[in-house]
Amino acid sequence: MCKIRNRIKPLFGCNDLAKPGIIVLLQRRTNIMKNLQLITFLLLAPLFVSAQDLTINESLESMGKTERWCFSAKYPYKEDVAEAVMEKNIEKAGLERTSHKKGVNAYQGAVWNEISDSKCDYYYKTEGRKGKTTIYFSVSKGYDNYVTSSNDVGTSNRIKQYMLHLQDQMKTAVEIAAEEAKLKKMAEENKDAKAELEKAQKEQAEKEEKLKSLKRKQ
Repeated sequence: MCKIRNRIKPLFGCNDLAKPGIIVLLQRRTNIMKNLQLITFLLLAPLFVSAQDLTINESLESMGKTERWCFSAKYPYKEDVAEAVMEKNIEKAGLERTSHKKGVNAYQGAVWNEISDSKCDYYYKTEGRKGKTTIYFSVSKGYDNYVTSSNDVGTSNRIKQYMLHLQDQMKTAVEIAAEEAKLKKMAEENKDAKAELEKAQKEQAEKEEKLKSLKRKQ
């Protein structure tokens, strides 16, 4: 037993390890290390929330009258929020809608640099239910040549990264809308308060004028 303990002799001797104080010190050190590991995990955990919570699927889906290979994901936000974020990104990318039929938005022969530097046909639709929205996103290199994880790893990975990023954009959009609503309410309350103040000042001025008039009559 003493030989085993001699391995840590630079820190403590064999007799020292038998002392209750040293044992308590070692236990505290172990607890501190465990706590540090827990704190590190908690600090890093938020970095992985989006990727862990969002599942991106690939499947053949009906888009209008056509079956298209799609990437899809369900977001915990209302449909109007999801559509607004998608349209904002499309506008920023400089794409022009070529058709809108039965809820399917098409952008054909377009270059979306974030996804591909080649001309592609882009299609998307949204389905909202109970405060959540599923986005179906399809990319074709022409006709039925749809991008999949099997035939184009690079482009499919960029599509997935884009769809992951959508969740953060929706979260930000909701937070901004809530802050704007809060500021609007404050402005309305301030407006009402200003009107009340002006009314009180006017009434006070009228009272003062009446007092002056009474004094002059006396």
